[in-house]
Amino acid sequence: MFQMRLCANRELTTVILTNNKIRYVVNTATQHCPIYDSLAALSLQANMLKTVNIELFDVFVQLNSLFLHRNRIKSIAGRLVHDALLQLRLENNKLAGLDMCHWHVPAILLVTFMDNPMKTVPECLNNLQNFTTIAGL
Repeated sequence: MFQMRLCANRELTTVILTNNKIRYVVNTATQHCPIYDSLAALSLQANMLKTVNIELFDVFVQLNSLFLHRNRIKSIAGRLVHDALLQLRLENNKLAGLDMCHWHVPAILLVTFMDNPMKTVPECLNNLQNFTTIAGL
């Protein structure tokens, strides 16, 4: 996803890729990218994502907003370890469940789950200590 054209952009703080036909997210960079230190908001809402490796977003150290809502996400794999992330939007997907047991997101304030076919509360949701809003459970 972040090819060399974006990789070298040290001033880029917001990427909005809404209402496209993106099917997957990968990081093909073979070196540290300056955008890793500047990106604060990433919107991938309203695409065609089905599976997301959440660990891909750990490299964006300033990322505080991650919007993955209105996709077709059935599965979120990996461990999210992020000190700056404040909001994660996952509503309007196809998530039947979510394991958050190995996540470390101490700054998170908002997580949204509305309009997913979840039958249980995401595992270890109670480990998120600072959130002020959980929507959709």
